[in-house]
Amino acid sequence: MKRVEALKFEMNRLKFDCYVCGLDSNIRYLTSNSKTSFEGLTLLVLKDSKPIIYTSKLEEERIKKEVKNVEVEVLKEEEKIEDRISEKVLENKIKKMFFDSLTFNQFKIFHKKLPETKIECKPEILLRLREVKDNHEIELMKKAAKISDKAMKTALEFLRVGVKEYEVAAEAEYVIRKMGCEGLAFKTIVASGFRSAFPHGNSTEKTIRNGDAVVLDVGAKYMGYNSNLTRTIFVGKPSPSQLRVYRIVYKLQLEAFKKIKPNMEGWEADNLVRKKMEKESLAEYFIHGLGHGIGLDVHEPPRLSKKSKDKLKKMSVVTVEPGIYLPGKFGVRIEDTTLISEDGLKPLTRCEKTVY
Repeated sequence: MKRVEALKFEMNRLKFDCYVCGLDSNIRYLTSNSKTSFEGLTLLVLKDSKPIIYTSKLEEERIKKEVKNVEVEVLKEEEKIEDRISEKVLENKIKKMFFDSLTFNQFKIFHKKLPETKIECKPEILLRLREVKDNHEIELMKKAAKISDKAMKTALEFLRVGVKEYEVAAEAEYVIRKMGCEGLAFKTIVASGFRSAFPHGNSTEKTIRNGDAVVLDVGAKYMGYNSNLTRTIFVGKPSPSQLRVYRIVYKLQLEAFKKIKPNMEGWEADNLVRKKMEKESLAEYFIHGLGHGIGLDVHEPPRLSKKSKDKLKKMSVVTVEPGIYLPGKFGVRIEDTTLISEDGLKPLTRCEKTVY
């Protein structure tokens, strides 16, 4: 298990003895098992033994059948995970343990039970490892992207005056499930008219009208891996203002594809677009970063934003999503999931953009 060995290397380098994972995406990553959900379970990694999954009796048979190269320990009825982990820590005389997530209440329990053990929440350790994808991960993300392309195409074909936003969303979501996804990467966004200026507008009962700008944002989760795709369409003839904004966003995304390279920092990538928006007097309406890493989580490092010092690495997957949002009027966002290669960005999502 190369991923577990990579974590153990970090354990030795940073001089800690135990890593505890409670997040589904991290357990999927470490077990190299993206088709199995681990929500509500806990994985414990020690330096000199197999990882241990703690589960209830309810999930025992499923985990034993679906997950390889781990020990499975079943919690007794009413037994708390904090008690079982504390026993293991004391048994192995662990002096320093890190967690990928830790509530304040859990911290208090562990601090009381393990007064001689240093306890810290360090989610960045696995996030850094997950940032660079391997070939298998890229193939899964290509599949998720292809499904998003099909879902978007279907939604755009259905879109017309008189239908409701949630009806358009339902068309896209049906395709995502029918093509073999475990679910959605996030709530589908179909935001029309004044609602297109809401970056996370979701989908409502609002009826789509002639002259509306419509922002459609869809994402598929395929075997644990996510895709993210946004298109903006105008119903009927767009106004001169709508055309101007759309053409600026369209052009800036294409420029970003050409200029973003490995080893660039996140703020530099964001600045490529933001500087051009300043020249068009529209920077104040670009109210989010240019993009973000995506993989087992929809939002993960690296960040492409004004203050991000994240280094863009080859074989990372990021979104590129310039957007302009004019409150009370309309918004435009165009987004693709892209792979950072030696030569720059390669789009994984390929749904055709409308050229106005």
